[in-house]
Amino acid sequence: MFAYSKSLRFVAAALVALAVQGQGTRAAEPYVIPVIVELTGPNAYAGSTYRDTLEVFQRYANQTGGIGGRPLQFNFLDDGSSPQVAVQLATQVLAQHPAVVIGGTQTATCAAVAPLMTNGPLDFCISPAFQPPLKSFVFATSASLSDIVASHLRFAHLMGWHRIATINSTDATGQVSEKTYAAVEALPENHDLTFLPVEHLNVGDLTADAQASRIKAEHPDIIVSSSAGPAFGTVLRSLHDAGVDVPFMASAANLDAKLLAQYRPFMPHTIYFNSVLFYARDRIKPGPQRTAIDAFYNAFKGGPQVMTPGSGFAWDPALIVVSALRKLGSGATAEQLHDYIDNLRNFPAASGTYDFTRGDQHGLTDAAVIFLTYNPADNSFVPATTGGGVPIKR
Repeated sequence: MFAYSKSLRFVAAALVALAVQGQGTRAAEPYVIPVIVELTGPNAYAGSTYRDTLEVFQRYANQTGGIGGRPLQFNFLDDGSSPQVAVQLATQVLAQHPAVVIGGTQTATCAAVAPLMTNGPLDFCISPAFQPPLKSFVFATSASLSDIVASHLRFAHLMGWHRIATINSTDATGQVSEKTYAAVEALPENHDLTFLPVEHLNVGDLTADAQASRIKAEHPDIIVSSSAGPAFGTVLRSLHDAGVDVPFMASAANLDAKLLAQYRPFMPHTIYFNSVLFYARDRIKPGPQRTAIDAFYNAFKGGPQVMTPGSGFAWDPALIVVSALRKLGSGATAEQLHDYIDNLRNFPAASGTYDFTRGDQHGLTDAAVIFLTYNPADNSFVPATTGGGVPIKR
C-alpha cells in the first residue's frame, strides 16, 4: 500500500512537471515574421544575400534575448522574382493577420505589395529605389534613391566627370531611376553637367550593341546604369564589345561577388557601386555608429553565411523592427509599430544613423551613401568615397 501510494505521488509529480514544461514551451513560441523575398528567378542572387543576412540576424537576436523571451523566426516566402507572385504571397500572409512583414526585395515587388498594406501590417521593403508614401505603413531600406543619385552626381563633380551617359532597363527600377535622375539633374548645382540621351534595354534582351554604339559616339566621361542581374551583364558585354571603357556607375543590386565573377571577361577597368556606411567601417570613429557596425560584423563570425556589401540592406530593417518589438512587446499592433518607427531618431545601425522624423520613409540621408570599387583580381570591394560620395584621397 505504501509503495502504491508512493508511485501515485511520483506519477502526479511527473504530470505536474510535464504541465509546467508545456506552459514553458507555449510561453517560448517563436515570434514569426513573414519575409517575401526572391530566392529563385533572375534576382535570386540578391534575394539569397538578404535571406542569409536575416538568418544571421535571427541567430544574433535570439542570442541577445529574442523578443520578450520568445525566439525570433523568419518565415521566408519565395516570390520567384515575380511581382504577381509577391502579391499572391502577401494576400496569403495578410489572412494570418501579422503585425509586421519584411519584403519585397526589389522595386517592382515592393510597389506591387505596398497597396495591400494601406491599413497595415507594417511592411519594411528591402529596396532603396522604392519610395513609400509618407506616413504610410510601408518603410524602405537604406538611403532613398534621390539621396543616392545626389551622391552619384556629387561624386561625378568631384572626379571631374561632366559628360554622363545612362543606360537603364525598362523594368520598375529603371523607370524610377530615370525619373529620379531627371529631378536631381534639374537642380542648380548640376548645371555644368551634360546629361547625354538615355538608352534603354528590356530585361530579357540578349544584346545592347546598338545602344553601346550610340553611347560610344557621345564620348561620355562616365556611364550610369540601374540594370541588375542578367540585364547588367548584357550592358557590360555590349559596351566591352563596342570598345567603350570609361568609369561605370552600377546599382547596388549587383553587389554580389559570385555574380560579378561571371562578368570578369568584359568588366570595365573602373566600376563603382553605391553601398552604405558599414562598408567603410575603418573610417568610422568610435561611438554609437561604430558600435552598431561592429555588432553587425561580429554577428557573421562563426556562422556559414558570408557578409557582402549588400548584407546591410536586410540587416537594418530587421534591427529596427526587433527594436520596436522589444520596446513595445510581442503583442504590439501594426499601428504601434508604425508610430514607434515614425518617431524614431538617432538610431545607429549598420547602414547609418536613422531619423524617420525628417519626412522620409527611408530614415537616412545621403551622408549614409558611399561608393565601392570592384577588384576582379580577388573578387573584392574597396571603399572609394566617404559618405555623400566624397572621394577618398589615396
